[in-house]
Amino acid sequence: MASPERALCDRLLEIPGLYRPNRQELNALLFDELRVDEESLAKLDMDLVEQLASRGQSPRLHQLHSLLREHRMNHE
Repeated sequence: MASPERALCDRLLEIPGLYRPNRQELNALLFDELRVDEESLAKLDMDLVEQLASRGQSPRLHQLHSLLREHRMNHE
């Protein structure tokens, strides 16, 4: 069974036409389209997301990691 981090990363990688989303696009995708709530986002393991982003060299996942880091800093 995939972890929530892996499932979200896999989902982001499956979306066609989404190469390097800007912050607004990624926020809209996560919160409006995928309906991820802020509490769930806060629980994600940032280190695991960073590992997945580095392993795949995906701009989408690097942007997700950056968004998670910013989200944590703003909600601490």
